[in-house]
Amino acid sequence: MLQRYGSLSGKLQMIELEKDPAAHGLGISLTGNKDGSRARMGVYVAAIDPLGPAADSDGRLLLGDQILSINGEDVRATKGTASREILSGASALIKAICSHCKLY
Repeated sequence: MLQRYGSLSGKLQMIELEKDPAAHGLGISLTGNKDGSRARMGVYVAAIDPLGPAADSDGRLLLGDQILSINGEDVRATKGTASREILSGASALIKAICSHCKLY
């Protein structure tokens, strides 16, 4: 993980989330960059549903975290819509690599 993402700022972590079939998803909203600048491309956690499966995880996934990889697929250069499609088509267990940067 450090070989691939070590040059990025922030704390890197692997997070496993399990989809809840009754909830129809993970309970997170994603957003992508809007300006098209390759320097700031990425997919970020925009919201976490307090009643969703992501909130039931160990609390490592936070608002503003950048999603770098979903089940081994690099999503740093994708738009939010493409990442949402990857998540919705994924199996019940999702492994994501995220980068957490303090927002202040």
